Amino acid sequence: MPSETTQLRIYCVCGQKMKVSEDMFGRPGKCVACRQKIRIPKPEEMPPNTTELYLKDHPEFLRKVKHRPIDEQEVSPIPEQEEGKRRRSSTPIDVLEPLRLLCNLRDKVERQLEAFSESKEGASGKLQETNKAELLGYRARIKNAQADLEEDLRQRLMETAIELANVQEKIAGLCLAVRVGESTFAGYLEQVDKLRRKRDHFERRQVNLRGWLTVDDPHLAGGHLEVTFDQIPRGEPRVSLPAESDGQGSLLDWHVEELRQALDVRAAAERKLGEAERMKTGAAMSERSLEEIRLEAQGERTRARARVQFCRERLEQLAEDYASDMQAIDAQLDHARGRLKAGRTTREQFNQAEQNCNRSRADLMKARAVVVRALSANTVEEVPRLRGTFIERLARPSTGTRATADVWVAAAAACLLFAVLGLPVAGTFSPLKALSTLQPQGGDAHWLVSFPSVLAILAVLSAFIPFRATRGLLFTAVWLIGSLLSVAYLHEAAYAIGIVETQLREGGPLLTRTGIIVFTAGMSLLGLAAAMALLPLRETRAVFPIAALVLAAGIGAVVTDFGGYRLPKPDVQASSVPIDGVSPLMYETKLTVQNNGGRMLILASEMTMHNAFSFILESRIGTESWAEVREPVSVQVSGRPEPQQATGAKIVPVASDSNATYTYRLKPGTYRVLLQAHDPVRSRQFAPFTLAAAAPGSAAQPGLPAVPGGQPADPGSAQQISNELLRQITAQVELRAIIAAQGKPANFSIAVTLPDGRSRTGTYTVGAEVHDGWSVREFNPNEQTVTLSKDRDVLIIRRGAPYVLAPPNGYQ
Repeated sequence: MPSETTQLRIYCVCGQKMKVSEDMFGRPGKCVACRQKIRIPKPEEMPPNTTELYLKDHPEFLRKVKHRPIDEQEVSPIPEQEEGKRRRSSTPIDVLEPLRLLCNLRDKVERQLEAFSESKEGASGKLQETNKAELLGYRARIKNAQADLEEDLRQRLMETAIELANVQEKIAGLCLAVRVGESTFAGYLEQVDKLRRKRDHFERRQVNLRGWLTVDDPHLAGGHLEVTFDQIPRGEPRVSLPAESDGQGSLLDWHVEELRQALDVRAAAERKLGEAERMKTGAAMSERSLEEIRLEAQGERTRARARVQFCRERLEQLAEDYASDMQAIDAQLDHARGRLKAGRTTREQFNQAEQNCNRSRADLMKARAVVVRALSANTVEEVPRLRGTFIERLARPSTGTRATADVWVAAAAACLLFAVLGLPVAGTFSPLKALSTLQPQGGDAHWLVSFPSVLAILAVLSAFIPFRATRGLLFTAVWLIGSLLSVAYLHEAAYAIGIVETQLREGGPLLTRTGIIVFTAGMSLLGLAAAMALLPLRETRAVFPIAALVLAAGIGAVVTDFGGYRLPKPDVQASSVPIDGVSPLMYETKLTVQNNGGRMLILASEMTMHNAFSFILESRIGTESWAEVREPVSVQVSGRPEPQQATGAKIVPVASDSNATYTYRLKPGTYRVLLQAHDPVRSRQFAPFTLAAAAPGSAAQPGLPAVPGGQPADPGSAQQISNELLRQITAQVELRAIIAAQGKPANFSIAVTLPDGRSRTGTYTVGAEVHDGWSVREFNPNEQTVTLSKDRDVLIIRRGAPYVLAPPNGYQ
């Protein structure tokens, strides 16, 4: 039994210390902090000379919650504050939504009961009694729900207090182990940092639980809500408490940023309260509404002050932790000197250990200076900004210990990018198959292999970066640059002439191919990894949305060819002059194709590029019928004649702001120009023009735009034009290969290029017809030549050179 002069102190499961007076023994009570119902023991129930009683060791003195009223009056022991400790606020830091709902429901039912009792008018007395009974039933249900919630919160508070005590004991054990030399300082830092994070997490949870158990004001519980009685909870509620943080960054960074946000919230709440205090009632606002605004602002300010107080307490504890770490460094140095004197370590090892300890001490001193500045801050502007590499070194123990979710997502993205190498991308060709098949034929298939491989390797290398912000920035850079380059490459492939680009254009839409789908999924996962790494960090939170906007704008610019600026824009102009001395009447007509766009225009037959068009001149042969005109006499690009193999509309490139001029010898009639694309939607048809049967000299035809440089033809040049025409409308042959084996007839691979630019390759033997009556006459194995003949015409061809056949029969 305790003596008369000795006072009993009870420690609740929440950690609250309370003093018991003599008249309280044997009576029911409750904790002044967490409202845990307890039973104060009688003097004879305790061992003699007991001065302290811990309820977590004596659960028999904890009382269960009862829904029925208890007539016996409860007492509250006097709370005590440990020397040198600041008294903690009973206001919660975070908002618990079930508690906020119940507080608003209780406030609503109390207000309605109060208004009901004050009302003297209205319905009959029986109806009033019925409404009052319903309200009393609602109040009873709300009280029962609150009792269940409090019981759950007390159980959580007890669990939190026990876990917090265990963590503090582990921290103390680590401090002792490092000081006596049983563990290294690096290992101590890695372990103690995790435990300190858990300690701060449990401290915050304990403050919240204590506050939630004491709060009954809806404004302190989170603010006013519009609620109905249908929202009264049924059954026992289960509270979902915030999970522990992922351990990114240092504790100093976390607490300083938390203090900055708390001061910002407090300043906003004080401004709101000041505005509410200056408001006046009137027609637009009643006294009750104004009072509600004031109470709301006061509740926000109270919660903000409690949050500021908690942040400052954590910073003070962090300063004590740093002081303990510096003492551990001194102890480590003393042990290192002892090992050096005893010869158990070398001078180089000692110097390295001393250098590491000195750098750690300097980092801790800088961190303590930041803590001091943060504790003296009373506004957001006064909170220091964390800069310097020592911040990353302080965060090092919490990084790199385990792979976070963004790392695993990036690894999955890399696997998908590597899988693209074996899936169809260019037609039926996978990147690896294209590299072995199309690359020897002059294609650039190595880009299909190297590009996804480089992206996958960069993603894997970035995943090994221990610092989350740096890792997230690298993920974002690889995702942004890789996505833009891939979209640009696939888009530009529609305008390229290579064999790989041709395969990319064939085989249906790109987004339906397996390789492209997997590549898109891989890049999407890489973007998700970047978002998961950056969005939780305050200092880099805006980077990913900005990168996403840049990517969207870049893709839009690429696929629209920068709003049409990068598209070829052909325009055709015609001019005609009669040829003197020629009968019947003939016109020398020049058709100029001007490219006014920002991309090269290709005039060629049967090309699948999006900027390729077949130049076709047609003449009217009936009311609605048109026939294609034979090949032009000559083709000039920007005034320069095209080479022999390009003449005849084979491939005529027209650069931006350049033109190509087609020269024809035409009879009088009506003609029109078509630019026919592989996709009919992009084909262009220009207005017809007419060449009169009686030409007015050398003037340009009425209604036709004049072409620069379109001068009348010299009469003496008619024969030259005729010779040029003969040379341009004939086919060409080329001997590609000779296949001869002993005892078997020889076979010859001969390519025939037609006047319209089309070509075909076939295998022939002696006597076979090659083209238009030309047949293989004989083979000279010594000279390796093949003789072609037609009627009386003979042509000897060799391998590797094109040969022009004679004009077709019937040419005039």
